[in-house]
Amino acid sequence: MSWSGSLNSGNDRHQCQRVYCGIISKHQYVKWRESGVAFEMREGLYQTANQSLLSTRVFSHRGDRVAVRGYWGDIVSSPYLSFGIETENKDLLKKHNNQHVKTAQDISEVNILGLFECLSTRGSSLLNEDEPKPSRSCCQSTDNFITDEKIQNDSPASQTHTEPEQHPAEQQTHKLDLMNLSGVKVSFLSPDSLNKLPLKSKYRNLFNTIFCSASMVHQLDSSLTEIAAPDAALVIELAKYLLDLSKEQVSGFADRVKEIAEESGFTATHNQSKKTEVFLEVFGNSEIRKETEETLKHAAAQLSLSITNTLSSDSHTHPCLDTSLLKFKERDELVRIFKQWERPPSVPASVRKVWDARVRQHLGTRYDSRQGCFDWDLTMKLHQSGCGIISKHQYVKWRESGVAFEMREGLYQTANQSLLSTRVFSHRGDRVAVRGYWGDIVSSPYLSFGIETENKDLLKKHNNQHVKYGSSAGFFSERDCGT
Repeated sequence: MSWSGSLNSGNDRHQCQRVYCGIISKHQYVKWRESGVAFEMREGLYQTANQSLLSTRVFSHRGDRVAVRGYWGDIVSSPYLSFGIETENKDLLKKHNNQHVKTAQDISEVNILGLFECLSTRGSSLLNEDEPKPSRSCCQSTDNFITDEKIQNDSPASQTHTEPEQHPAEQQTHKLDLMNLSGVKVSFLSPDSLNKLPLKSKYRNLFNTIFCSASMVHQLDSSLTEIAAPDAALVIELAKYLLDLSKEQVSGFADRVKEIAEESGFTATHNQSKKTEVFLEVFGNSEIRKETEETLKHAAAQLSLSITNTLSSDSHTHPCLDTSLLKFKERDELVRIFKQWERPPSVPASVRKVWDARVRQHLGTRYDSRQGCFDWDLTMKLHQSGCGIISKHQYVKWRESGVAFEMREGLYQTANQSLLSTRVFSHRGDRVAVRGYWGDIVSSPYLSFGIETENKDLLKKHNNQHVKYGSSAGFFSERDCGT
């Protein structure tokens, strides 16, 4: 069984944009924050209270408990997050002058149209099982829906029917009656029923997918394994879009959710995108996330064990690593390196200080004007060498901190042990071993995977500026290699 997280005013809107919600329009977002109206799909008066969003909440007032009916939901993040920030239709994500052409409202409309189309198609196919299923995808642009409506609304003269004429509402009864789908039943459960379901035999190993909101995570326990199918998936809502929380709190919540899911008998899913993100972090970042460090330690333990096993025999036990052709001394050195990844020194050096010391040594008297030096190296050297896709913002940040790839929201504060090594220096006649970072601090990791791609869409320009950058090209290049 597996689990995954749905990693699913002006300042708050900028926070939203930092978590990849740039499609949300400032005008629409501010209007929603002011009035609570997010979607104005038609001309009309939006003046009638939406009773479905109102509820009763009990407060303590002067020693008494008072029930107050009102709106107690979200007033910060916006409803656009549910359906308006992701789409498979790339035309809806196009930009002009670095501004999105479409808005989150447009994307929400297309996604909901697709959802209803899927439901109506499913209902129709269940009612008419002998009819062939339509080949139309559930995710398509509004143009396709408009075309379908035009075909359905053609005049009788353009169609040859021998059946008696029916009222349009009668013709669409089965397709539009979404509250009655043959073979589908929605069962409501009370919030405290999770521990009671395993007691009933009909629920044993029944559920293939279990969705859990962030507010209900505390109810997850080992009883889930009794009601979940062998290959069931657990999808948990994370706190990524709770704008009042700090990065530390969001990251801490995600770590706690992972612990609870694993204690409940589920293992985290590792899709191709996640593998790519972890690879790029380890490959190009001086500091990585805590989760990535755990992955690195696990890989180091496997590699170390594989090499140790070859010391007693010439056969290699790891499917991707063969060290049988190395000398015993060289194998021992590899084991020592992997052990350092797995169990770093008790007092690890601050990578930021180590990186800054390298930059100071490299620039010398130019250190105080390092921003200009970074810009010169990028513009006059890398860009002139055909690496114009490297972003100035990303390049300068890497030159400052050593962090090249920030693929996910999180804290990049853990030393990347795979980039640290020991170098011997002469000091006052003695040879001193110093552990630190001795790699590239000028050219950047983007050169390896981020400047060439067969996907020409990643190399597009607008106003003579690249739309995508080296980190994006690196991500897709490495992901494609993984497939």
